[in-house]
Amino acid sequence: IASCLVIIYPLYNVVKRTVKSGDWFAASSFANNGAEWAVGFVLGLSALMLCATARRHWRPKPPASELSSTTDGDGWTAK
Repeated sequence: IASCLVIIYPLYNVVKRTVKSGDWFAASSFANNGAEWAVGFVLGLSALMLCATARRHWRPKPPASELSSTTDGDGWTAK
């Protein structure tokens, strides 16, 4: 039930404010805060994807002494 309120109450609040004061809603602090939150959320998701890609693809190469002919495909010895 609590998880539904995370979506339902903000949606209700936006509809209520739009109906009551739709002429100046875009200039209100509510719209400003919502836009700021949305941009921060998208930037956070983008940073997360960048970090995940960096961790997956930009690993340091192992020293030559740790390489063997029986590797699992990424240069490390399968043990």
